[in-house]
Amino acid sequence: GQITPESLKLTELLKELDVRKLNRIPVLDQDGRVIYMIHRSLIEKFIVAQMLNSTQENSNSKNLTFGDLLNDNEMKKVFENSFVMVRRQATLAEAKSAMLAKPGSSDIFVTAGGNSNEPVQGWLTNVDLVKNS
Repeated sequence: GQITPESLKLTELLKELDVRKLNRIPVLDQDGRVIYMIHRSLIEKFIVAQMLNSTQENSNSKNLTFGDLLNDNEMKKVFENSFVMVRRQATLAEAKSAMLAKPGSSDIFVTAGGNSNEPVQGWLTNVDLVKNS
């Protein structure tokens, strides 16, 4: 919520993932609501595709921004749809069921009522569910 997509370089985002030792990271708005779940593998795929499709000899993938990534409709669709929401009182079984019911999702965000228009109170990954099963 504090950084515009056009000002965030993908190289900086990859460094942040490295520092945090993560392969994906949520993007929240200024009110703490999840907007996107960004996956390292898709960032890297996008950068490589841009490099391969570049017609300019001197094009620099270091200048690609999160805004550029969001302009790719397929990528944006994945980032917007690879997670589910559950209410704070949900059990692990309910959370897992919600994730399995939405193909392509691997993250669960906890909010007070389980709605996407509420601030995030917690985050579970598919790995967390396996550890706790």
